[in-house]
Amino acid sequence: QPPSWKPPADLINFIRAGTPPVYVGFGSMSAGDAQRVTRIVLEALRANRQRAILLKGWGGLHVEDVPDSVYMVENIPHDWLFPQMSAITHHGGAGTTAAALRAGMPQVIIPHLADQPFWAQRVHDLGASPKPVSMNHLASRVLASAIQQAVSDRQIRQRAKTIGQKSCLEDGVGRTDPDALAAPGAAGVVGVAVAPDDDSSVLPPAAHIEHAHLLDL
Repeated sequence: QPPSWKPPADLINFIRAGTPPVYVGFGSMSAGDAQRVTRIVLEALRANRQRAILLKGWGGLHVEDVPDSVYMVENIPHDWLFPQMSAITHHGGAGTTAAALRAGMPQVIIPHLADQPFWAQRVHDLGASPKPVSMNHLASRVLASAIQQAVSDRQIRQRAKTIGQKSCLEDGVGRTDPDALAAPGAAGVVGVAVAPDDDSSVLPPAAHIEHAHLLDL
C-alpha cells in the first residue's frame, strides 16, 4: 500500500461493527450489464445475511441505495483490506489471486477471460476456494452458495490459511535466477503470474514472481 495511505475512519468503523465482511470486486473487468451483476451480488449477500465491501472498479458495480450491510469503495490496498475479510470474491486476476492467497483468505472466483479461468481452477485445486463460478451462468443462488461455502467450510478456510502462511515464508525472488529474468521471454520462465494486470498497483512485480511458486504447493 502507498506509504501515505490511511483507511477512512468510516471504513474502519464498518469493519469493526460486526462479523468480518465479504469482499466483492472485479477490478478493471467489465461486468457487461453492471446493474444486473450488482443486483445478483446484493441478492446473494442478502440471502446469506453477509456484510460486504464492494469495489466499484472499472466494471461499474454501483448501488444507488446502499444498504447498511454494504460499504462501497472506489479503490483500496488489498494487502491492508484482505486479511480483515471473511472471503474474497473476485474475477481471478493474477494480482488479486496472489493477494488473497497471501492473506490466507478463502476465495470465490468468477473468471472473465484470459488467464483468469486458469487461476480460478488452480485455487480450487489447491483447496482454497469452492468450484469457480461461471460468468455466463452467474445467478444469485449460485453465488450465494459459493460464498456460503467459502465462509463456512472449515477445510477450505484451513487450506487458505496454510497457503497464506507458506507464501509469507517463501523467498520467490531470492530463488529466481536473475539471468533467467533478464533473458528474452522471461515471463514464460516464471509463469503468467508475473504478467502485469489491473492489480499491479497492489502487488509489485516481485510479488507476482514470488507467488508463481504457489503452483507447486
